[in-house]
Amino acid sequence: MPSRYRERTEPIEYLSCTEIRDSTDIVASVLCPMSQTEETMTDFVTKDFHKRIKAGEIINNPCWYDLSLSTVNGRGSKESIGTTNHYFASGGSITYFQLETNDQLSVLGGATVDENSAYDVAVAKLTALRNIDSTSYSFAEDLFEIRQTLRWLRRPLSSLRRSLPTFRKKVRRKAPRVGVVDAIRDTWLEYRFAFGPTVRSVDSFLDYLLKSVQRPPERRIARGFVKSPFKKDELLELNNHPGVYDYFDRSTEYEREVRVGVMYEVKHTEDYTLRQQLGLRNKDIPEALWAIAPYSFMVDRVANISASIRAVTNLLDPDVEIITGWVVIKSTHKVATKFTSQTNPGYAVIVSPDTYVSLKGKYERQAWHPSLYDTIPPVDFGGLVRELTQTADLVALLHSALSPSSYKRR
Repeated sequence: MPSRYRERTEPIEYLSCTEIRDSTDIVASVLCPMSQTEETMTDFVTKDFHKRIKAGEIINNPCWYDLSLSTVNGRGSKESIGTTNHYFASGGSITYFQLETNDQLSVLGGATVDENSAYDVAVAKLTALRNIDSTSYSFAEDLFEIRQTLRWLRRPLSSLRRSLPTFRKKVRRKAPRVGVVDAIRDTWLEYRFAFGPTVRSVDSFLDYLLKSVQRPPERRIARGFVKSPFKKDELLELNNHPGVYDYFDRSTEYEREVRVGVMYEVKHTEDYTLRQQLGLRNKDIPEALWAIAPYSFMVDRVANISASIRAVTNLLDPDVEIITGWVVIKSTHKVATKFTSQTNPGYAVIVSPDTYVSLKGKYERQAWHPSLYDTIPPVDFGGLVRELTQTADLVALLHSALSPSSYKRR
């Protein structure tokens, strides 16, 4: 299958920025690129592509695309008024001029960003494998915990008016007996891991009763998606000459999107049983057993064992046939830099800024053949405290496990 490489470059537009002393002497002149665009693309030519797709053939070719452009917003100038001399710079880009004359063009590259996509790709692959042959409802975990759920329900339902009006009232009721900290901890854990899941389970069951479940098609696509944004605004101070300081505003924005897909077929879709509809199949049991293990949900925030278990059972399922897979990585890196002011002893400096913008974009699409290696969960310890509720969970659990009252109960 022949590959093809295409390239498109627009002519660069240059304007000269010149600094003049006392209206006559040229001090410096810089040729500034005001507009520049370059695009390259490599893909593959497939003869009779649309006809073959319509006939049911699977075509999954790689593709690479790169974009690089720069532009200047506005027209800037710099005026330095001294007791003996008067300097004025204009034309082109005053931001580019100031950096070029002081050998600081690297500033236009922006802040350092992490462009390593390996972690995001691993998470997206694991998510896609987990979503293979998924069901609309997952009641296996609820059945395993039915005894604990019923035991918990006896108390809140018998004192509904007292226990549910507000979080504060419940804390006040417990505080005289176990202390304020323990009361808040116990109340938080109860609401997060007893009341909340029970309400969600009831809601899911009611949703199942009210909706007609459609039998899924034989051929399906499971997807995984990860987005990683980054933004940093900076005030840069550059000391280019003794006593002279240039100031720049720089904004760096970077975003990476990883999209993973798996096309697969499931045999025996004609027998869409109640167990399959409710997520009570044999293949649903391993993940449910892990879910009811103590602190398993906290472990999943570091390394998603639940997703790994489900991914392994999907790959080992003889009724699931993987047809093809793909990984798409798309990123944009935008840097906006603006020369805003200068301090220079003996001169009053007036800057009318412009903004130099550079943008780089990448798109990469690769074929992917899933394996058991892709079911190994990546580790991220930051997942324990990434969100406020997760931090509260961790603090409450640690306090519960380490507090003296917990040893008394044992």
